[in-house]
Amino acid sequence: LEARSGLEFINAIKKAPAASLEYHVSRGDFAKWLREVLEDYDAAVAVEGLKELRGEALRAKLLEILENRVNTAMRTLQLANS
Repeated sequence: LEARSGLEFINAIKKAPAASLEYHVSRGDFAKWLREVLEDYDAAVAVEGLKELRGEALRAKLLEILENRVNTAMRTLQLANS
């Protein structure tokens, strides 16, 4: 998987094989990327808690966490610009 932003990450999660998601979550790769690249510690902690999920349940929970974080960030930017 390759992503440079939260939105790219969401799109990659939607397309990636479930086995790839399981692999990267189990190794902590996604949590590390969220923490180190996006500096989103809350999302990183939430993703770390998904190691027991598999398949489409994992994909759905990842998307829920990431879409909520992106939506929150966008609302914050809108408020800051108003």
